[in-house]
Amino acid sequence: MSLSMMSQLLALAAFLTALVVCLGARPIGERFDVMAVPDNRRKRHAVPTPQVGGLAILSGLLVWMIGSLALSA
Repeated sequence: MSLSMMSQLLALAAFLTALVVCLGARPIGERFDVMAVPDNRRKRHAVPTPQVGGLAILSGLLVWMIGSLALSA
């Protein structure tokens, strides 16, 4: 398998990792107690909202970085 193909698969794995975290945001947010609860002043959303966007970004980045290091070794 060529290096270009491996890089594409690695990018896909990173994307899918971030997607899984985004799709499971509510259970993850509830499990780790990182929910933004509306207070009708500053937070005006209707329901508690999970705050796991950074986790989604960093999980995909971590998969990509570890894979890149493994490919370069």
